[in-house]
Amino acid sequence: MRGMTSSITLLTDKKEHDILALSGDLTRDTIPDFWNKKATWLTKETFSSPKMRLDLSAIEKVDSAALAMLLLIIEKSRLLGCHLVLTALPNSLVGLFNISQAEVVFAQNIE
Repeated sequence: MRGMTSSITLLTDKKEHDILALSGDLTRDTIPDFWNKKATWLTKETFSSPKMRLDLSAIEKVDSAALAMLLLIIEKSRLLGCHLVLTALPNSLVGLFNISQAEVVFAQNIE
């Protein structure tokens, strides 16, 4: 039996400063539901500035599915005309970047 998971929330209340934030768990258990709702948040309105930051300081758990989702968010925001920069990466995500050598792929999108 799996433990409790915390669903993903995209916080847009910091948007006036070109900052978005994710909170919760970025895992294979939570990502599908969040991604299925992308039509409500993956919009030109949400990614309205040429450069925005995505604050990850409130992320509680991650697994390898987080890497795939973050890559998709970066690519989709780029297609909407926004350069997205990941900030305040939790240590667990930094560890995944290092193990998978994904920091090379994310190099232009990490602050």
